[in-house]
Amino acid sequence: MAKARYLLDSGLLIRHLRGRPDAVRLLRQLGKRERLGIAAISHLEIHAGMQEHERYATQKLLSRFVTIDMGTRSQGAPAIMSESTAPKARHYQSPMRSLLPRRSNTA
Repeated sequence: MAKARYLLDSGLLIRHLRGRPDAVRLLRQLGKRERLGIAAISHLEIHAGMQEHERYATQKLLSRFVTIDMGTRSQGAPAIMSESTAPKARHYQSPMRSLLPRRSNTA
C-alpha cells in the first residue's frame, strides 16, 4: 500500500474543484513534492456532493490521492493538511477568509 505524507481535508478538495486559485496552487505545490492522501470518508463526501457534470473532474482529482481507511491508522499515519495547517507562503491567503460573513459597519 502506498503511503501518503499528508492527509487532506475535504474542504480543501472542494475549494480546488471550485477553482479557488489558492487551493489549486496549494495542492499543485504539495503534489509535486509529496504523496497526498484523503480519508475514505472524505472520498465519500466529495462523491456525495458531486453534480453529474462534475463527475469527470472529480474522479480525475480523487484518483491522484491515496485513500486511507481511518480505522486502520498506524504510527506511520500522514499529517493532517487543512488551511489552518498548510504551509503559508507570503502570497498565500486562506480561502476560508472569503467564506466568513462580513461585518456590518452599521451599529
